[in-house]
Amino acid sequence: MADFTARVPVEEQKATWLHDIDNRPKHPPLAWRTLVQRYWAPALGLILALGFQALSYETRAGWFSRRDWVEPALTVFWAAGGMCAGLLIARKAWIAAAPGIVLLTIGLIFTVLNIVRHAFVDGPDALLTALDILAAVSYGFMLIAFIGGIIWLEWKRPQKVAPPEM
Repeated sequence: MADFTARVPVEEQKATWLHDIDNRPKHPPLAWRTLVQRYWAPALGLILALGFQALSYETRAGWFSRRDWVEPALTVFWAAGGMCAGLLIARKAWIAAAPGIVLLTIGLIFTVLNIVRHAFVDGPDALLTALDILAAVSYGFMLIAFIGGIIWLEWKRPQKVAPPEM
C-alpha cells in the first residue's frame, strides 16, 4: 500500500497481481471482415493513386519531346486525385465522383487509341501527339474533378466520427 503521509507517495511493496502482464485483458481478435471494412477506402485510394501514376507514365511515353520533369512534378496531384477518388467511391458519393469518372473514361479511351496507333506508326505522328494531348488534358481535369469533388462533399456533408461503442 502506498504511504500517503510521505512528501511523495511511495509504494514500498508493489502488489504483484496489479502489475502482472498476464492479468491484463486481452485485445479482442480482429476478423478479416473487420479489417477490410476499416481499411478498404484508403486501400482503394492507394490502388487508384498507383493506377493514376501509371497512366501518367503511359501518357508520357507517347511524347517525343523531352518532358522528364512532368511525372515527378505532378506525382503529388496524381496521388491526391487517387486518394480522393477512392474516398468518393467508398463514401458512395457518385454525384461528386461522376465528373471525374467520366473524364477518366475519356482519358482511357484516348490512351487506348494512342496505344493502338503506336502499333501502326513509328516515330512522330500528328494523331499520336493529338491523342497524347487529349489524354493529358482529360487526366488533368479528372484530377481537378476528383479533388474538387471531395472538397465539395466535405463542405456539404462532412464526414462524422462514429460514436464510441460502449
